[in-house]
Amino acid sequence: MSTNWTNILHNRFGFADAKIEAIALGEENNNYKVSHSQSQFILRVYSQEHSTTGKRHQTQIEQEHRFISHLADHGVPTPRPFKSQSGPTVFSGPDGRFFALFDFIYGSHPPIYTPEIATQTGHLLRATRNASQQFNEAPTRTWEGDTAEDYLAAYHSVSAKFSADQLSILAPLAETVKNSLGKIKLLDQGFIHGDIKLGNLLFAADEKLTALIDFDDFREAFYLEELARTLMHDLHSPKQNAIRAGAMPHMLNGYAINQHESACLKPLLQARFLYDVGSYIFNDLSQLVDELLQDRQITTNILS
Repeated sequence: MSTNWTNILHNRFGFADAKIEAIALGEENNNYKVSHSQSQFILRVYSQEHSTTGKRHQTQIEQEHRFISHLADHGVPTPRPFKSQSGPTVFSGPDGRFFALFDFIYGSHPPIYTPEIATQTGHLLRATRNASQQFNEAPTRTWEGDTAEDYLAAYHSVSAKFSADQLSILAPLAETVKNSLGKIKLLDQGFIHGDIKLGNLLFAADEKLTALIDFDDFREAFYLEELARTLMHDLHSPKQNAIRAGAMPHMLNGYAINQHESACLKPLLQARFLYDVGSYIFNDLSQLVDELLQDRQITTNILS
C-alpha cells in the first residue's frame, strides 16, 4: 500500500489515529478496513476503469452513493457512504483513482444456498426493488450488451460449436426466448444493484442477513432482471447457484413473486442460460454444458 492513506484520511475525515489493513483486493477495486477510535469503516479505492463501462467518472460514483444511501433509508441493509468533514463522499486520490469510506458491517459470505439464506435473499431483492422505484434520478452511465436480445445474439454467435444433441435442447429454447422479447420489453425498469450473489451478501452466524455490498454494477435495467441474474449467478457451481442448489422456490417465496412476474421471469432465465452455456462452449467446456443440460433442477426450472 504505497499511498499514504493515513495522512489522506486525516486530511479528509479528521482521523488522527486510523489503522488500515487490506481485507479484499477485488478484481477491480481494492478494499481496506479502517479502524478509528471506537469506529470501523471500509475504505474502497476504485479502479480507474470499470470492466464494462470504461473510464470512471465522479458523477457516476456519486450517484451510486446516493442510491446506496436511499436504499439504507428505506430499510435495505447496506453500508452507507461516510461523509467527509466538508460533506462529499467521493474523492480523487494522488494516483488518480477515486476513493470513499463506508460504514463497516460485520458478516461473512455464505458458502452455499440454504433455504433460509435463499428466502432472505428474496426478501432483499423485493425490498431493493421497492426502494428503487422511489429513486427518481436519470442514469449517469449506460450499460451495453446486457439484455435478453444480447444474450440471444451471443448464443447464436457460437451455436455452431454445440453438438447435435445439445442443439436439440437449446435451439427450441432460443426460439422461445425470441418469441418472448416483446413481452420482456414491457417490464418495469429502474436502478438495480446488478450483481446480487452470495459473494456480495453478508450473513451472521445464525444466517441473518446483515448487508448487501459492492454496488459496482449499479445501473438501470428491468427490475425483474435483478431476480433472474441472482438466480443464475455461479451456474457452474451446484451449491452456490440458487437453482442448482434447489433454493429457487425459497427465493421466489421471499420475493413474493406474482403470477405475471413468474411468467416473465422464465424467458429471462432462459436467455441468461443460453448466454452462459454459449460462453462455456466458446471456452471448450462442452462437458460442463452436458452437465447443466442433465441437471434435474435446470431441467425443471429452465428447460421445461
